[in-house]
Amino acid sequence: MTDFKDILIKYMEELDCSSKELADSSGLSAATISRYRSGERIPDVESDNLKQLIYGIVKLAQKRNLSSINDITVHSDFLRFLPDISADFSILQANLNTLFTMLSINTSEFARFLNYDASYISRIKSGERQPADPELFLVNTALFVTKRYTKKTDLSILANLFDCSLEDLREEKTYLSLLKHWLQTKHTNTDKEQQSLSHFLQKLDEFNLDDYIRVIHFNELKVPTAPFQFPGSKNYFGLKEMMNSELDFLKATVLSKSQEDVIMYSDMPIEEMAKDLEFSKKWMFGMACMLKKGLHLHQIHQIDRPFAEMMLGLESWIPMYMTGQISPYYLKESTGHTFMHLLKVSGAAALQGEAIYGHHTQTGTLLSYEA
Repeated sequence: MTDFKDILIKYMEELDCSSKELADSSGLSAATISRYRSGERIPDVESDNLKQLIYGIVKLAQKRNLSSINDITVHSDFLRFLPDISADFSILQANLNTLFTMLSINTSEFARFLNYDASYISRIKSGERQPADPELFLVNTALFVTKRYTKKTDLSILANLFDCSLEDLREEKTYLSLLKHWLQTKHTNTDKEQQSLSHFLQKLDEFNLDDYIRVIHFNELKVPTAPFQFPGSKNYFGLKEMMNSELDFLKATVLSKSQEDVIMYSDMPIEEMAKDLEFSKKWMFGMACMLKKGLHLHQIHQIDRPFAEMMLGLESWIPMYMTGQISPYYLKESTGHTFMHLLKVSGAAALQGEAIYGHHTQTGTLLSYEA
């Protein structure tokens, strides 16, 4: 079946031009031309990119004295293979609902930005209504998202949806273009983040605290105590040792006689640690012992994380929150992109660690414990 890329390739063959020549003639980047040729991207109907592409083709045709290739014929050929958002608004409606779910968009805030009534937006989302100007609605929706959702967490979700890198979304024009293209494209496969979210919600719906307590034998846990332990400290280096340091911290906290509250914070990536099932079991057991001991935990969550890590964190923490012994605090923004930190303090031990951002496998940690 003929599509946009086939028409572009046909013109390039007629003009006997390379991607670089067309890029130079149109003012578009060679990478953009390459994406159009491969079918990876297509320009929006009303975009400057399409106008520049047509201009570049016609300019080369004039140089080669090919009078049959002109603005009207090229524009007409391309237009037949570009999606018209007004022709099937159901695609935009479905993608809009996905966007609202994934980014937790507030309907009232969205309505104010577009100068719509909130109830009308709700009807658009449900398919009961369609905006008078779908193209304008699409553009304004894209503008709203690109201006309001610029944090790393949001961009990670969108990068996954668009199947692009985070860096692609750092540049506003690229962000806007990718979003508009995604909004008007039919997606046949369920996005993996939606699958992950649906799976989590299903598990949450099925969760039974009594069953969980029985499975981990929480009520039967006997919290050991050590008659004494000597004060000291220990250094750890690397991902594996960092995981061991966390277990040692829990051990020191549980074995001590201290009943002081515990404070825990970490902005270290957790996905790799979660892959180690043995560590996960020991960590959960240590946490269960700590809570069984009656200690109150003040947990500071760093929520500027990739979507997959957010899901892992929720799955781990929700059962423990049901004990009522945890007070949560949330850091919405990253503490910086130079260093990552780990800090855990109890009445018996203190664990601190840090790593250069992006190099958490080389984390250095120090555990200090008292008698």
